[in-house]
Amino acid sequence: MFPDSVITGSTQLITVAPADAGATVFSAQGKKNKLVAASIVSGTILLSAPGSSTTITVDQFTITGPVDSRLDNTGFASFSVGARATINPTTEDGNYSGTNAFRLVYN
Repeated sequence: MFPDSVITGSTQLITVAPADAGATVFSAQGKKNKLVAASIVSGTILLSAPGSSTTITVDQFTITGPVDSRLDNTGFASFSVGARATINPTTEDGNYSGTNAFRLVYN
């Protein structure tokens, strides 16, 4: 989740790192020490708000830890995802949302 922002008259780049409190966390469970590969399906998405004609671009998705890793010895893994939002000075007020997919391949 990106923090609330105030439009300042110039383009703002807001980054939420995977270690930040606002990062999205995904958990996986399976057989212990099983190989998994994590990825984000789309490199760029557009957020939109009801009643708004403007969008916010979200890109530079990052995942904590190695994207090719193993479930731990209890069969558990956790991945945090961060990204960057570009807010233009013409962006209208609103609650923006969008969708992307986190892919975890369990081998």
